[in-house]
Amino acid sequence: MLIVSLKKLYQFIDSNEHIKNYLRPFTNWKFLICFLPPWMLTNGIWYIGFSLGIKFHISWLRNICGAYIAWLYTPLAMEKIIIIPIAIMLCKWWFKNDEKTRSQLDTMLHQAKEDFKKVFKIRPKVTNKAVLELRKWNVLSWRKYD
Repeated sequence: MLIVSLKKLYQFIDSNEHIKNYLRPFTNWKFLICFLPPWMLTNGIWYIGFSLGIKFHISWLRNICGAYIAWLYTPLAMEKIIIIPIAIMLCKWWFKNDEKTRSQLDTMLHQAKEDFKKVFKIRPKVTNKAVLELRKWNVLSWRKYD
């Protein structure tokens, strides 16, 4: 059952170029190397502390780390918003000459900008000439723009 579900998920991702643009950089081993340091600073330390608290019966360490780990799984925890940009920055900094990774990151950035425009429907800026033309035909009130 699980294998069938994974095959369907793989087929869906493989057929959808939109999702591929987002996932391709994350499947690169160089990006994984860049993802680990920020993840260890924000999440990994707490998992290690929780494990040590259980192993050595340190209740305060286990409780604090367990509370933080529980908070990570709430919608309020936005550590990925911090981790992913730092990982992208490290990838661009550490692997400057790698064209494959750079092109994957640029494609993902372009796709994200296009999606942002679709979601928020960014309108083109209205020029002064257009406003004056609309005022001329009494479409716009003069008071709004003065």
